[in-house]
Amino acid sequence: MTSRQSRTVDGPVGPIAVDVFGEPTADGTVVLVHPINTAALVWDPVAELLDRPVVALDLRGHGRSPMTGPFAIEGGWLDDVVAVLDGLGLNSAHLAGGS
Repeated sequence: MTSRQSRTVDGPVGPIAVDVFGEPTADGTVVLVHPINTAALVWDPVAELLDRPVVALDLRGHGRSPMTGPFAIEGGWLDDVVAVLDGLGLNSAHLAGGS
């Protein structure tokens, strides 16, 4: 996979930092969600091994995304993931996360 490109997308409460590997496609991109209290960079070794476009986001309050709440799954981080999908024009994705 190609090297990481840093981008931002408009989130519901501010910008959301994303790392993009390859060129995202409307269908078939892998979206990686980091465990709480970590950041998108934990996925770098995984993204390098995958043979398709990868997007790893920094949820609000993590990594390069601003500390703007709420900090919860519903009404918070879930909305961040949806904003990334919409902001990058992803109709569907393979979603993976860590805990």
